[in-house]
Amino acid sequence: MVHGIDKPATVSTETVDFLGLLCWVLGPDLVISRFEKELDTIADDKSAMGQQQREEALAQISSDALEIHRSICALIWAAEARGEIIEFPSADVPPEAVIGVRCVQASRSALSGTSLGHAIDIIGDIVGGRR
Repeated sequence: MVHGIDKPATVSTETVDFLGLLCWVLGPDLVISRFEKELDTIADDKSAMGQQQREEALAQISSDALEIHRSICALIWAAEARGEIIEFPSADVPPEAVIGVRCVQASRSALSGTSLGHAIDIIGDIVGGRR
């Protein structure tokens, strides 16, 4: 929208993708080698995480994110129990957070009465005190 005039108007323009053109002219090999050289100069390998540390950090981040989703979903269910309507945030909310269950690995002896290798532990009240 154009501002500062009496009537609303729109303007359009065309621009050249200069960065794309430059990468095309120089060629992918030169561009990639320059990026790799710059990365090598700023890399701090002494402070970098090892593979195991990185996997543990990513697992912790995933666990924390799931707990945050669980908290948000619990608040939404509580609001619904009070008659308020709040939509769940988005499609990326894990289903186990929405329905309030936690999948647990258990030993075979602990699985009497259920399918081997599967057990479900209800982690909280769902709607109106039902489990």
